[in-house]
Amino acid sequence: MFAEAYPICEKKDCHEALKQFILDYGAPDIMITHGSREQTARGTEFQARLRKNNIVLVVTQTHRPQQNPAETVIRELQKRWYCGIFRTNCPKALWNYGLPHFAKLMQLTAANAAGLEGETPLGALLGETPDISAYLDFGWYDWVWFKENAGLMSHISALFWEFQTQFPI
Repeated sequence: MFAEAYPICEKKDCHEALKQFILDYGAPDIMITHGSREQTARGTEFQARLRKNNIVLVVTQTHRPQQNPAETVIRELQKRWYCGIFRTNCPKALWNYGLPHFAKLMQLTAANAAGLEGETPLGALLGETPDISAYLDFGWYDWVWFKENAGLMSHISALFWEFQTQFPI
């Protein structure tokens, strides 16, 4: 199952996350939601974005998260995030960097779930094998040494918490 995380300030800004997803990966045919007012109310920017991109909205029944296959992926993403916090003693305040980082790692990890048969979710979406080399050097919230000013100054230590890369491949 493919997942991406886009932090937003308020629930009413969910249309911005949808807009960014469409720019990054294209518009999905169907969007399954839990029926929040921000996503289902008439006249919202989210509804306008769905109509503009011809996306069919499917709303699950109240208190039935098992109707949405993405809920399993969300649970797995939260589990990986909390394991990352525990392992590195990272402050929870960095969630807006951590969740997208761990979602990207999930995209690049081969799985047998959802019919992937050992392929990565990003590879299944794009039809190409993704490059994971940028994620091999550092883990989440690792200490790193670097030099500023073309290496002419002394080493500086800092915490590494996010690797920015441009996808698709």
